[in-house]
Amino acid sequence: RRNYANNVSEYNTVIGSLVQQRRPYLLRDAYDDMLLDGVQPVRDTFHNLIVGTMKGSRLQDAFYFRDQMREMGLQPDVNLYNFLISTCGKCKNSDAAILLLEEMKAHGVKLKGETYICLLNALAATGRTDQVYAIVRDMTAAGLGLNKFCYAGLITAFKNKTPASEDTPAKILEFVQQSKGWQYVERVANDSAENIMMNVSEEELYNLPTAEFAHRRGFIFKQLTIYHVAIHACADLGSKETLEALLDMFTKENFNYDAFIVMQAVRCVIFDVEILIPLLRCLKSSQA
Repeated sequence: RRNYANNVSEYNTVIGSLVQQRRPYLLRDAYDDMLLDGVQPVRDTFHNLIVGTMKGSRLQDAFYFRDQMREMGLQPDVNLYNFLISTCGKCKNSDAAILLLEEMKAHGVKLKGETYICLLNALAATGRTDQVYAIVRDMTAAGLGLNKFCYAGLITAFKNKTPASEDTPAKILEFVQQSKGWQYVERVANDSAENIMMNVSEEELYNLPTAEFAHRRGFIFKQLTIYHVAIHACADLGSKETLEALLDMFTKENFNYDAFIVMQAVRCVIFDVEILIPLLRCLKSSQA
């Protein structure tokens, strides 16, 4: 039976429920049922659908809904483009992110701070450091400062760079140091309003490694974003020396470890008992 919803409001509720339940594979079915029932989708419907595809990393579905939106005479706005670019990053398709940027410019959609950061992190997902630096230059030219999410993207870009660069550990430490003087990206009050309504955290929008933990109370301390990304990079690269340097910087700033940092630090040194035991003792004393 298809008649589980009778109007656009009820269908929006169904779609929102599927998004909340993390069942993005059913969004296309719900949309098809909506059309079969003769219910006309509205802008909010498409925003819900595309947020759902972003959360589920379903790039093909995201572009399908964008095309459907256009066929119905609705032009995607800057927030919807942010979700699309973020989906490209989750799917490690930086070429599609660049095409979306060109599309925005062609349709006269004005970029904002969040858009630049989404682009930066989408390009970082495939290690395209040259294009990441180009986005940084564009931000500077637009009068925008770099914030912690930009530095997180720079670290991710060098971590994912292929072939691997010998100066990556040094770059990670350099970006962590530089981030201590970061300035907030210029933003309008409405910049994150839609994200809040859609239950999209900044960590999820920018594809940070803490994205799946952002809604867990007490699991991560959000002021430690740059350390989360840097220590996660150390764990992926297996760089114990860089980890030790980061933990030394961390201790000097009198921060307390959160669960994510402990998890990534242990992942990095799990097979090195000489480092692991002192690290666990240090972590235990910091939590006391």
